[in-house]
Amino acid sequence: MIQRLGALPLLFVLLAGAGDPPKFQAELQRYREALGPICRTGVRPEMLERYREAAAALEAANYGGGQDNNFWGLKTPERVWLECFQSPGDMR
Repeated sequence: MIQRLGALPLLFVLLAGAGDPPKFQAELQRYREALGPICRTGVRPEMLERYREAAAALEAANYGGGQDNNFWGLKTPERVWLECFQSPGDMR
């Protein structure tokens, strides 16, 4: 009986973490898709638009408090384009 009760807190932790995905996932996916040809085309207006949409969605969700550090996940299209040339073996 005690072993069964010991598993209950773990079950609650797992269920609590299994919620809906964050609401900004669709905007992030559209931004990632827009960046697909960036190494060939350079920064395009639709990339900038998708970046603004994704950044606004992240801000509305109050996600990404570390926007001023190197580990925040959303890069500007310009920064992604520059990375194409820092790693020429990864040209898309």
